[in-house]
Amino acid sequence: MPRRSRISIAKPQIEAHLNQSSRWVYTHRQLAHLLEVYRPTWKLAWSMRAGQFIDYLCTKSHLREELFAPTEEKYAARPIRRYLWRTPSFLEIGTGLFGNSYLSHGTAVFVHGLNDQLPTTVYVNREQSPKPRGSGSLTQAAVDRAFGRKSKQRKSRLVYRSSDAADPHHYVALAGKHTDRAGVIEVRMPEGRVIDVTNLERTLIDIAVRPAYAGGVDRVLEAYQVAAREGASVGRILPLLETLDYVYPYHQCIGFYAERAGFRESQLARLERLDKPVDFYLTYGMKRTAYVERWKLFVPDNLVSDDR
Repeated sequence: MPRRSRISIAKPQIEAHLNQSSRWVYTHRQLAHLLEVYRPTWKLAWSMRAGQFIDYLCTKSHLREELFAPTEEKYAARPIRRYLWRTPSFLEIGTGLFGNSYLSHGTAVFVHGLNDQLPTTVYVNREQSPKPRGSGSLTQAAVDRAFGRKSKQRKSRLVYRSSDAADPHHYVALAGKHTDRAGVIEVRMPEGRVIDVTNLERTLIDIAVRPAYAGGVDRVLEAYQVAAREGASVGRILPLLETLDYVYPYHQCIGFYAERAGFRESQLARLERLDKPVDFYLTYGMKRTAYVERWKLFVPDNLVSDDR
């Protein structure tokens, strides 16, 4: 009988470890680190290299290599290579593609159950390095230029697709403002593994700031309506807003959404007391607008029509 290799003897232990791991999406470096940490426990040969370890698991077990190619090559240098253990969810793949990242915007809306639409676009926030806050004052003319009828919201072009034709998702890397992960939590999935995602109140802020990443203003309002029923709190939104320290007065947008969604008047009053330095805009490039005096805000006229 041929002598069994050390790794074949250790295979049940390795598989048990990976099955129970909180991570099912790996980089080459992470798998190499796993080998070095557990080499003595699994009694693997000191001569075994990371490449051999990975190749064995890909050919003899449930690991597979997958490439994620940019949909617009000029905006991303090369495909991203990842190793997937068994069948991780698209949410795990999203956070596994980009280091030190978390799910946000429309994807966080889905995670928190604020709609029932299964997303095909996965938004993953990678925070930028800290930058000084702009020192210029906010003027009405500057706001009008930035948000007026001819303006367009810039969108991330770092979009990736899997080489697996069975995966229909687009994975979008957002270069978010540095917040030191304010309002980011761990959520345990039904399978027991965890994902990093913005909490309910941070999600409500993010989708008010960038409604295009949540399906547009109508979908944002729907998410606020569900959040109101789920007990979302202005008291938890306000400290996050202070931490995020936006130049633009996005609290005016949040106040509008919260009012239309049915938040209690006592909560709305806390937002209303904040300074409203300019007439602001609910989103970019609106063609037909109505003005909401309470929030000093231009909104799409269909959001304030009598039949809503």
